[in-house]
Amino acid sequence: MVLFAVGVATSVEQAQDPAKQYNALYWVQNGLAPIPTILKPLASVVTGDNQPAGGIAMGFLGVADILFDGANGILGFCEDAT
Repeated sequence: MVLFAVGVATSVEQAQDPAKQYNALYWVQNGLAPIPTILKPLASVVTGDNQPAGGIAMGFLGVADILFDGANGILGFCEDAT
């Protein structure tokens, strides 16, 4: 959660930049980037020998990681294009 708080604080500081060097794409990316790390505790979900909940949690974590990394990549591309 500390990483998310740092991202939000960075966005607030960038929004107050008098040179207006940063736009909303940067602010969104600052909030999205730490989300996969916030979800990492899902890797420790264990329910017993079969561990179906652990498998589901790891699947969710993997998909979320791919989606958020992809979104960050797309936002980075859009930042460079503008």
